[in-house]
Amino acid sequence: MTQTLSLKSVWTNLVLAPFWFLPIIICFGFYFGSSGMESGEISLAISKKISLILLLAQVCTGGFLFYSLKRNGLSFFTIGWDGRLNKDLYWGILFGVSLAAIYIHLVSPIHIYLQTTLGDYIPPGETINEFGEGIFPFFLANVIFAPFVEESLYRNFALRTFGTAYSPKMSVLLSSVLFGMFHWLGGFWYILITMIVIGIPFAYIAGKRGNLFFVFIAHLTLNSCEFLYVLFR
Repeated sequence: MTQTLSLKSVWTNLVLAPFWFLPIIICFGFYFGSSGMESGEISLAISKKISLILLLAQVCTGGFLFYSLKRNGLSFFTIGWDGRLNKDLYWGILFGVSLAAIYIHLVSPIHIYLQTTLGDYIPPGETINEFGEGIFPFFLANVIFAPFVEESLYRNFALRTFGTAYSPKMSVLLSSVLFGMFHWLGGFWYILITMIVIGIPFAYIAGKRGNLFFVFIAHLTLNSCEFLYVLFR
């Protein structure tokens, strides 16, 4: 029998994941406010800490998932990591590099166009720029934590647990929409793009292959390429 979290526990993790950002941002706001900054200065100071905020949110998301798994007698490595090492490694890297090239040369310009013409709640082109101001926490958050934490939550335990309660298509759609919502700091169009370009394909592949290794490697490769792009552009 496939080991899963309870549906309630999975939903709790998924609902909390995007909300971890809020108390972290509020704490930074109180910290800067107590140092005598004006409201406009506080907003600017917080924007410069986005990388650190992202890192702390990843830690909170991973920490709460660890707690939930432990309560259910599970661990991050209980299931999902039984892929074919060589084949999944090579194809995962190739898929991740391909996605990175598509994102940089096609998806990112489309993203900026949508922000410019239709509007968004962050300025056009700022999704990567603001993360680039704190390069070390960005590396920890996006390259070290994100592939492991996000794949464990969205494409492993959530997808498997949803499969016991919903149809395969609904499971893929739910996990992908919620994965997109986790990236709300990037703006509305970034949520939609993340859901379509990464969430749905990764969920479909993970479901078909029955393991996490391929999509983990692809996610790690994609985010590593993004980090290098931010660092050397």
